[in-house]
Amino acid sequence: MRRGLRGAVIWPVVATILLMNLYIYLVWLPQNTKLALHENETQLQNTLSVLSESLVPLLLKNDLSNVYDTLDHVLSQNPSWVSLNLFDEQSRHLYPLKQQPLPSTSPYIHPLTQGVVSEGRPLGHLQLAYDTGPTIAHQQQQSLSLLLAVSGINILLGLVLAMLLHGKVIRPTRLLARAAHAFAQGDDAITLPTNRTDELGELAQSFDTMREHIQSSTRALQHAVAKAEAATVAKSDFLANMSHELRTPMNGVLGMVEMLLTTPLNDEQHTYTARVKKSAENLLVILNDILDFSKIEANALELEHIPFSMGETVRDVVQMLEPLAQEKDIGLTTEATTACPPHIIGDPGRVRQVLVNLIGNAVKFTPAGKVTARIGVEGTYLRVEVADTGIGIPPDKLESIFTKFTQAEASMSRRFGGTGLGLAITQRLVQMMGGDIGVTSEEGVGSVFWFRIPVRLPTAEQMEALQKQHGQRPDAATPSDTPRIPVANVALLMVEDEPVNREVAKLFMTKLGIPLVDVATNGQDAVNMYDPDLYNVILMDCQMPDMDGFEATRHIREHEMDTGRHVPIIAATANAMVGDRKKCISAGMDDYISKPLKLDRLRSVLEQFIDFGEAATKPATEETPTTETSQEPSLDFNHLDSFTDGDPGIERDLFAMYLQTADDCLAELHASLANDNTAAWKAESHRLKGASGNLGATRLYNLCLQAEHATDGPAASKAALLNDITESIAHIRALAIQRHPDLG
Repeated sequence: MRRGLRGAVIWPVVATILLMNLYIYLVWLPQNTKLALHENETQLQNTLSVLSESLVPLLLKNDLSNVYDTLDHVLSQNPSWVSLNLFDEQSRHLYPLKQQPLPSTSPYIHPLTQGVVSEGRPLGHLQLAYDTGPTIAHQQQQSLSLLLAVSGINILLGLVLAMLLHGKVIRPTRLLARAAHAFAQGDDAITLPTNRTDELGELAQSFDTMREHIQSSTRALQHAVAKAEAATVAKSDFLANMSHELRTPMNGVLGMVEMLLTTPLNDEQHTYTARVKKSAENLLVILNDILDFSKIEANALELEHIPFSMGETVRDVVQMLEPLAQEKDIGLTTEATTACPPHIIGDPGRVRQVLVNLIGNAVKFTPAGKVTARIGVEGTYLRVEVADTGIGIPPDKLESIFTKFTQAEASMSRRFGGTGLGLAITQRLVQMMGGDIGVTSEEGVGSVFWFRIPVRLPTAEQMEALQKQHGQRPDAATPSDTPRIPVANVALLMVEDEPVNREVAKLFMTKLGIPLVDVATNGQDAVNMYDPDLYNVILMDCQMPDMDGFEATRHIREHEMDTGRHVPIIAATANAMVGDRKKCISAGMDDYISKPLKLDRLRSVLEQFIDFGEAATKPATEETPTTETSQEPSLDFNHLDSFTDGDPGIERDLFAMYLQTADDCLAELHASLANDNTAAWKAESHRLKGASGNLGATRLYNLCLQAEHATDGPAASKAALLNDITESIAHIRALAIQRHPDLG
């Protein structure tokens, strides 16, 4: 925190005044009061001594009447005397007629005793109790007056001193500070008065001299920088032109060598020609590096900003370099540390160049073991790591590893080749993409090169353009250029924890002609059952206990990164918000469908991956339940008949499962309301909502939707909703028993 010079001067003055006042109040006042009390006590003792001497002749004559008059008069003349008692030589009370005890409760009452003696013979003694309160009050009033006077004088002196310091020191110093700040900001026109002959005047003159020197040095430096920049531009232009001019004939050489290798050659000629081809390719790599670096140096390299898949790019580079790894008998694999967005905005060509550099170097410098490329999300960045079990990098070389024309050891270029430009280009490319790059390494153990770039998700328009380019639905997540599966060959894995929802979905699949539907009741079961050779479509519920659909999808996609296979995963979610759709797609799912399931919508989504042919007819479009509950039917029998085909046995079994689920949910809702368990309330509302929607219980579906949204609402509102839900379930039960009496 900045502290001004004015404060540095004023605050000591204020502190001095406060200390002086504290001294007066805490030290001088108590001492002065104590001295006054001592003087008062001495004076009272002398008064008692004189009084006792005046009582001697009266007591010798036993003239008690005059003794009483004398003591009454003295007591009336001294209002601070609380009590006065006279005792004879045998301590018998003589005055007043009724003895006055000494007050013991007040801290201001003090006793004094004075003997009455005649020629050495004691006649009695006086006992006085007096009040010191008036004396203390008087002293305090005097001290307060003194304190106010001293404070006023101190404040006046402080103000005078502050004004003098402000005019003589603070104001010139602040002018100097402003001038220095303005000069630091580039304003060199400000001037300072240099007519003072004191230290501040010398400081102003020194500042002006320093400013002139800096201005002169800056002009010289700017001139040198301009010359250096011109030389750099000329060098970069020369390198770019030369690289381009050299690449043109080199491409011709490579083309002719390729043609030569297709002609009849003996073994020796083929060996020589292959070596020429390899050397030309290495030279072309060097020329490309020089051209890229010269473009970067000249700020002539432009990046694209288009949607692309980082996961696919990593897999493509790994597949391209896999033959090199196999030649050295080392492993080359990919891993996903977290679920990644299917597409991000960036320059896929330059990202690919970075990956080729890092993974290619890892393969090159790994004599045995393996190379692993990992990809995952880190905050708002997409992070890629390339880990190897290679030769490693010495600690003293790590800082310079990204410097141009530099390798860890001079012998590296002789043993492994290269110009030392690859990592420098890689670093500059990553930085141009708004990211950063680094390395950790242990010599003889291996290295981990990593880079991360900001995650920028494509807009709807960009995704639509990309998906149209691939012939894909606008709301799908991955290209659909893979041939669709004939419906007779479909094996679908349905992941759903709610029995009613499972039964409805299975009935829909039957109507669509899908021959094989297996069921997993939670995400972990889905991961365990996943087999790309058995299932070619997965319908995944999003909200499930233990492991939800997002986590299960991430595990499946991680496995697919190693196998190269891809099974379409369709999310089934009770949420139809745009953010929830994005969450499904970002988790790696190919598409999504909202609950309650509708046959036409289900078919429309599945048609991306399944060829239904002309046999299955599309059902009429059905309306989705709204959030209004006043005019809705308790049960939509048309919806129920759409997947039961009016079969009473199927309908009866479906009612039985639904009523059992409804009773379980209702009991849990009552318990969660009583215990104020908001998490259980939300989960059970969601569970009952899904089952009711799939059954066609439109009014109950919307009541459960309101209950789910009222999770954090007042208990009275939730209780009212629970009463409506209970009544609606009772109505559905009555309808079910009316159609199937054995359910009663």
